[in-house]
Amino acid sequence: MNVGIDIDGFLTDIATFQIEQGMKYFGNIVNRNGYSIREIYNCSKKEEARFWRKNFKYCFKEVRPQAKEFIEYIRNNGGKVYIITSRALSANKTLLGLFMRGVVKGWLAKNGIKYDGIAFCNEDKTKVIKKFDIKVMGEDNPHNINAISDYVKVICMSAPYNMEVESDNVYKVVNFDEAIDVYKKLLKKGA
Repeated sequence: MNVGIDIDGFLTDIATFQIEQGMKYFGNIVNRNGYSIREIYNCSKKEEARFWRKNFKYCFKEVRPQAKEFIEYIRNNGGKVYIITSRALSANKTLLGLFMRGVVKGWLAKNGIKYDGIAFCNEDKTKVIKKFDIKVMGEDNPHNINAISDYVKVICMSAPYNMEVESDNVYKVVNFDEAIDVYKKLLKKGA
């Protein structure tokens, strides 16, 4: 079974990072359930870009506990893992895009995350999911979940911004122990 894995928000806890670092940078939260810095702090695109330049350290944040074990479980049980990320700038066909793709690949290697393929895309992951024939997607972005949950199963890492997302194909988890349990069930059902 082909499994797609998102990075920001699924392998890492971007929600906590954005709240903690955003409070230091902006001072007050406008929308705790927002997905992006712009939504949480009601700032401009320029201000959001400044925030991420100042907080580039996020790109080197460790994976969530048990993330590596989740991916190993998939691969040890005949599944293929495809990293499908819309990490900022990584899809750009520029030197900066090349740099960001290198940062991502180095970060995956440093964290021991093995995969069978990788795709850098803009926000919409639909084409890539179809291209890799993904049957299960690990995702947190509510927009992506709504776009793909009609035709793939989604293991959704719970966050304040995706609490309203519901579908028969969406399985919410709070950690990777739960994600492994969901994957086992989906594997038995043949997803």
